[in-house]
Amino acid sequence: DQSARGFLAAGINPKDKVALWARNTPEWLLSFFGLIQIGAIAVPIDPNATQENLF
Repeated sequence: DQSARGFLAAGINPKDKVALWARNTPEWLLSFFGLIQIGAIAVPIDPNATQENLF
C-alpha cells in the first residue's frame, strides 16, 4: 500500500506506463506490485540489455 500511495503522490495514474529499469530486488517487486495495485502498467526492462536489444 505504501508503494501505491507513493506512486499516486508522484502523479502516476491508472493506465500510465512506467518503466522499471532495475535488477531483481525486493524493492523492484514492491514497485511492480505497487504499480499494478493502482492500475498502472509496469514495463520491466533488463538493466543489462544493450541499446540494440531495447530498440
